[in-house]
Amino acid sequence: MKSMLSLGASVAALVAAVCPMTSTAFAAEKPKALMLFSYLGDQAYVRQYNVAKGRAAKIDDVQIDVKSGTTRGDVNFFIQEIVNAPAEGYKVIAVNTGATSKELVSALNEATKQGIQVMSFDGAPPPIDDLTAQVNYDPVGAEQEVVQEFVKLLPEGGEIGVIRCIAGLTDTDAFINAFKEAVKDTKLKIVSEGDARCDPEKSRTIAEGMLNAHPDLVALYDIFDVSAQGSLQALAAADSGVVLGSVGGQEYALKAIAGGNKNWKFTVPYPFEVIARTATDTAADLARGRSVEKLVVVPAQPVQTSENAGGMLKMVSDVVAGNVDAVVK
Repeated sequence: MKSMLSLGASVAALVAAVCPMTSTAFAAEKPKALMLFSYLGDQAYVRQYNVAKGRAAKIDDVQIDVKSGTTRGDVNFFIQEIVNAPAEGYKVIAVNTGATSKELVSALNEATKQGIQVMSFDGAPPPIDDLTAQVNYDPVGAEQEVVQEFVKLLPEGGEIGVIRCIAGLTDTDAFINAFKEAVKDTKLKIVSEGDARCDPEKSRTIAEGMLNAHPDLVALYDIFDVSAQGSLQALAAADSGVVLGSVGGQEYALKAIAGGNKNWKFTVPYPFEVIARTATDTAADLARGRSVEKLVVVPAQPVQTSENAGGMLKMVSDVVAGNVDAVVK
């Protein structure tokens, strides 16, 4: 009996010794946040992804895992990561949904029911029941910059064609609607519209059609740099003098503009670096249990022309290459 009592006491002592250690270990674990991107096939995503990774590495008290899918609109990737998040101990999910916001509603709603806070950044916010925070760009301010530059370049006005990206998507519609509103008070007249769905090949085809149908066209607004590459090809092939403008501030656009391209005269930067850093810091604060702003709007950036695009090009090239220290410190 004495032997059994001694054994029992030893086991109790061992449990007592282990339990505090286990409790301390759990208490010492960092809170976790998950940041999700659709894919890295577009410089817009590459720039944000690299900045998010770099900024996350600077944050010591929160574990922020930054992941991406393999194709544009990778719904399966998003859903799998969201479904697994509760079991993996994440307190926060931050999503850049791209064109997939509606497809993620069910999975994100279920995640919030399990106590995870969901935030979105740079994209159409998923229409879920409980979105904690949102970080986005100011489309109205950006489009005012766009229209002002067209007016500066074409004071006499004239016919303009407009190429949008993914009609029906909340954030891209906001840009086009703001452009149309801003252009009302100018001498520019929208004579043709098309939806390239952010695809340069589709954009080239649309631009070719506009040039053929409207020989008096003086300007072409292709909403984002990525598709404007196709419009530029169409203009170059036709040896056209039509002025091309866009939003984005991507590396290839800045190179063309800084080099004095005949058509591509300007781009209004989309502040991917600022959005990514702000989103990463917001996710970290949520993981810490802090209150955050429900909506953070990053203001419009100065237009980039042949006069100043070279300066921004250096920063963007560094970020695309993964050299983000100057941006995330």
